[in-house]
Amino acid sequence: MATVEKKERGWLATKIYQFEVTYALYMLDTWEKAIIYTFLIGMISLYIYYLIRTNPFGFQDKIANVFKSIQNVIVHKEL
Repeated sequence: MATVEKKERGWLATKIYQFEVTYALYMLDTWEKAIIYTFLIGMISLYIYYLIRTNPFGFQDKIANVFKSIQNVIVHKEL
């Protein structure tokens, strides 16, 4: 089990390194990388929020159905 975790961690570390080399982030200081990554995560979060709010694929309906099914399970377990 430990070797699988090491392989996965090694794979992730390799992908992060490839990303940093591709976009020249490897030469930045830690605080500069933190700013870039914060900006990147913020932009991805805003994009996901936009996708959910504009409802291009019926996400709101699907999310509402998930919450309704969870609520039904909770209500039936209390009985």
